[in-house]
Amino acid sequence: MEIRSNPAGQYFDEMHFLRQRVHDLELQLDELKKKSGSIRDNFREFGHSSEQFPPTKNETKSGIQFAREALEAALRTSEEKFSKIFENAPFMMHSIDTDGILRSVNTKWISTMGFEREEVLGEPIQKFMTPESRVMHSRRLPEFWDLLAVSDVEYSYVKKDGTVMDAVLDAVVMDDPVWGKTSLSFMRDITDKKKAQEALTESELRYRQLFEISPVAMIVHKGPHVLFANSAASSLLQLEDSKEMENKNIYSFLDPRQQDLCTQLMEGAERGEKLDDFRLIKLIARDGRTMYVEWAAVEILYQGQPIELSMVRDRTEVRLAEEKLIAGLHEKEVLLREIHHRVKNNLQIMSSLLRLQSRFASNIVLRTALRDMEQRLESMAWLHDTLYRSHDLTRIDFAKYINDMVYRLMGGHGVTARVRVEKEMDRVELEIDTAIPCGLIANELVSNCFRHAFPENRRGVVHIALRKTSPFSFDLSVCDNGIGLPAGFDIEETHSFGFRLVQSLMKQLNGSMVVNGSRGAAFHMSFPEMRLGKN
Repeated sequence: MEIRSNPAGQYFDEMHFLRQRVHDLELQLDELKKKSGSIRDNFREFGHSSEQFPPTKNETKSGIQFAREALEAALRTSEEKFSKIFENAPFMMHSIDTDGILRSVNTKWISTMGFEREEVLGEPIQKFMTPESRVMHSRRLPEFWDLLAVSDVEYSYVKKDGTVMDAVLDAVVMDDPVWGKTSLSFMRDITDKKKAQEALTESELRYRQLFEISPVAMIVHKGPHVLFANSAASSLLQLEDSKEMENKNIYSFLDPRQQDLCTQLMEGAERGEKLDDFRLIKLIARDGRTMYVEWAAVEILYQGQPIELSMVRDRTEVRLAEEKLIAGLHEKEVLLREIHHRVKNNLQIMSSLLRLQSRFASNIVLRTALRDMEQRLESMAWLHDTLYRSHDLTRIDFAKYINDMVYRLMGGHGVTARVRVEKEMDRVELEIDTAIPCGLIANELVSNCFRHAFPENRRGVVHIALRKTSPFSFDLSVCDNGIGLPAGFDIEETHSFGFRLVQSLMKQLNGSMVVNGSRGAAFHMSFPEMRLGKN
């Protein structure tokens, strides 16, 4: 009988062979008593050479006596070899009789358990076991004598210092010349291994519990083949049990148009790409309902093999809310554009009425006032038209607006090449609450330049500058090299409707203005942006 499942198998084989040889030699001795003839022939028949047992000098010895002496010598040799192997084996070894009494223990057993040899021999093996192992041993021992051999049986033993040692035991039944039928056992200390295994099992259980109770749906798969999933995944797909996903193709749960994206995620996981973001993917629930989920995959090791772990978050309600919000915003954008368009049309109608009225005004002062008001309305109408055509309905490219305004005013005032307009404009976008008063100010000051700075067809230059001094602060300058302002001009005391309007609008903007009339007219304004909800 051979035990090959552990490193002590060769010891068991050898010792079992030695015990068997002793038994065979005893049988040979009985057989020789019945036979006659050459003793050496008998030995040769049973596999012993004449050189192994040379003839003695006493030729008068009977053949049976000669055979007995030879067999006893062979028996002693086998016993000595057996004892040597048993005692010096690097494994814990012991033998018990059919009553479970320890009959022999080797040096390794003694040194590991911490007892003296006389403290254990003649004692029941169960005396050195934990209570649980005693129960198991009592149940298994009767069966063992019928089985003749056992392998990898686990017991727990108590050392002399009280510590518990977990061991795995292999045993084989043998015939002992003194004790009769005995069990020769080999033990391997697996205490550290078992503790490590228990720690690993506890860790796996803990992570398995975290996996199961996670509110995020998790699917473990190898390629498209699903291995297992957690409860959140089955709930997401409206399945009764997560086991319904096992051994299924993961693509069967996807919208066909999303399979390529899912494949990219899995291939990225296989390449070891880091999990840095989620991708929006469509899933198909059991009832055929399309769901929007965020999906990410990462490669992990499971049972020593690389697999993929996919994490899925339901975003259906968020996605539908976003779509509803986008639709609502689009609807409001359409309405707002329509409002700007209608305001622009109404302002243009008012401007046209003022223009028509100015034609019938006989008083030159009234006609001028009506035309000035017409230009102001045109300026506001143009701003609303710019917003109507803009991609952003709340902000306007103010530099572009001033450029367009200047060209319209030049045409309206009949300004030709004799007046050159220079512009230095930063790219500035203003909210509508700032753009409207600022546009009216620019309209007033530029119109004033074209109307009064260059009388009698004089040539000159108008300089317009727009600067962004901070993220929410701006400077606007309108200067000319014309005839300048009247002596003693004070904008605070002027009765001009246009300048009073400029002052009122500057207060509305919470801005400041510096006027210089020494060399032409120069107006320098600084103002913050009137941010919606902040001012």
